[in-house]
Amino acid sequence: MTGPAQWSLALSAATGLSALCLPNAAMSHTTRRRTVALQYALALAGPAVAAVDFA
Repeated sequence: MTGPAQWSLALSAATGLSALCLPNAAMSHTTRRRTVALQYALALAGPAVAAVDFA
């Protein structure tokens, strides 16, 4: 299960970069807000999945 945990952290970084780098014309405020929320969820899910694997 460490593989999915690493993928979750990698997707979190990619999601955060997309929310940061895309201009306002390409992404609405609501979409950007949801993307950042998804980034935080993925960032928290990675260590949680790894903790379940090591338990």
